[in-house]
Amino acid sequence: MKFNFRVGDLEVRSCGNLLSSDRAEIVQWSDDTDKKEHCWTLAEWKKGTEGFYLQFIGDRPFDVDSKLFMKLAKQGQQILDDAFNCE
Repeated sequence: MKFNFRVGDLEVRSCGNLLSSDRAEIVQWSDDTDKKEHCWTLAEWKKGTEGFYLQFIGDRPFDVDSKLFMKLAKQGQQILDDAFNCE
């Protein structure tokens, strides 16, 4: 299962083939001075025995629009819960 969706500078995406990597993430995109776009991970989902759980990377999620972040986190969690329940 592969997915990604972006709203503004935030994106929720799976990392490769979800069933083999067992990981998805929320990233923030930014333009640098060389006109190249890059991103960094704000939080990532990992697969545990009871399903997928969200792990924050430092304080990064607190430096973005919290309402948008939570909306994307809820959508990503729903996709991952559905995938976990179908395995």
